[in-house]
Amino acid sequence: MRYNLEKMKEIKVVQEEMLRELGYHLETMPGVDVVTASSLVSNIGDIKRFKSPDNLENFAGFAPLY
Repeated sequence: MRYNLEKMKEIKVVQEEMLRELGYHLETMPGVDVVTASSLVSNIGDIKRFKSPDNLENFAGFAPLY
């Protein structure tokens, strides 16, 4: 169990470094930690590919447009 906890800490450090390199500051939002921010970035990809917040919301399924 100790091994797993150490590995999880190492992974969190790598995630923090990657987010810093990408320039995202998602973890500054209330309730968003490094794991959540990393998950969002990995699923969304380059946020600049969305023309507007509405396009991102549609992609994520938060505000589906017909």
